[in-house]
Amino acid sequence: MLLLESHDAAGNFATFDKITQSINEISLPKDSAQSAQEIDGHFSRLGRKMLILFRNEGVLYFRADELEIPLTEDTKVEWSKYSKTENRIQIFCNGVVQFDWIYLQPYSLPAAFNPIAFGVEDEDFDFCLFVTNVFNDRGRRRRIYTHDKSLYE
Repeated sequence: MLLLESHDAAGNFATFDKITQSINEISLPKDSAQSAQEIDGHFSRLGRKMLILFRNEGVLYFRADELEIPLTEDTKVEWSKYSKTENRIQIFCNGVVQFDWIYLQPYSLPAAFNPIAFGVEDEDFDFCLFVTNVFNDRGRRRRIYTHDKSLYE
């Protein structure tokens, strides 16, 4: 059973059972901060899709509904603004498209907003951008959801 944290709402969690493929949203007691720090991934409901980025048995995965893609060295993840109101994420494995999705742009930061002052970025509002940024930053991809604190030193 994997513990996932919501990317959409702070303090929301879910369990993901790899065997049954079921996702169940749960509430953690307020004193379970340690459990919350040991998350195995994040989930987001974007449009009509349930998206998950998680690590299981050392491998980082992206999941969109029933489609599950291991994010390995043979994988390429691209994100782009598709139109004024839409974004696009594409995932390739060995040059073959595994996932290609155009979706309505979630909330984005106003141009006049100073994200540094508040510690937020566009990826905090767009799960697909978050997935792309994590994947394309080799160190971040290696560290995320590992529970190995030595990787952060």
